[in-house]
Amino acid sequence: MPTSTLVAVRKQIKAGQTDPLYLLIGDDEEEKSNLATEFQNAIEVDLRPFNVQRVYGDDTTIGAVLDAARTFPMLSPRRMVIVLRAEHLLVPKRESETTKRELDDFRAFVQAPEPHASVVLVASKLDGRTSITKLLLKCATVIECEGIRDTNAAASWIREQADRHHVKFDGAAVRLLTQRVGRDIARMRADFDRVLLYASGQKQIGVDDVKAVVGDADLQDDWAITDYIVQRATGKALRELALALDEKKAAEMILGQLRYIVEAKLDSSRIPTAVEALYRTDHDLKTSAGDPRVLLERLVVELCQ
Repeated sequence: MPTSTLVAVRKQIKAGQTDPLYLLIGDDEEEKSNLATEFQNAIEVDLRPFNVQRVYGDDTTIGAVLDAARTFPMLSPRRMVIVLRAEHLLVPKRESETTKRELDDFRAFVQAPEPHASVVLVASKLDGRTSITKLLLKCATVIECEGIRDTNAAASWIREQADRHHVKFDGAAVRLLTQRVGRDIARMRADFDRVLLYASGQKQIGVDDVKAVVGDADLQDDWAITDYIVQRATGKALRELALALDEKKAAEMILGQLRYIVEAKLDSSRIPTAVEALYRTDHDLKTSAGDPRVLLERLVVELCQ
């Protein structure tokens, strides 16, 4: 099957007309994770325990994945079988008669997948020289989540995200956001969300909205708080936060910078707790649940833990 686009696949998911086999590849881990969750959510919530199977390629076998795909759905037209870290599934740790038999069975499945299931393989990098990868690229619906390659891709990404949030960016606002952020997908997500937060309630977003909360691309990395949070130096990080607040930087801008730090700089073991703290602070700022300075100070302390 040909390579599809994120927009086209999301339309399939929304319409309940998913293909039997997908391959999600590329370096944009957050986009792949989001899309995998959207596939999962295509099944009614009450029926997910019976019709959604989410596994990790390094913690399962090809046989188990095929068994899940061949199981008929319960009270639903389709099952969802989502395999994360699928690259591990396709390269067995050791060869045996069983793994060879399973790979042969999987090749047959790829060429004639079950019509009552959607198998979603989420992989980081696959060896394009292997026969199984070549077969998947030929037969599966391939979604490339590569992030942002150039300014045109950045502009397309902004417009797509704007459509998903039911807002519209002026052409000049798109150009300015692209110019200030560059091709860093983690920073683009953080700054895009920051603009949405700042312009909450607006259907049209213009240049002034972007200017209000998005700094030049090289400023965020230079913010000293980045290193202090990574080093868990709470006192120094709080001092940097105080300086930013004293300079009258908008709370939304600071929150976006802190989100960028979490996505781009923190060790993976710290990310789940940090993301939870970010979303809680975002919610509290939006609902005026406290003094912005106090909320941001609490967030910095949590990020340093």
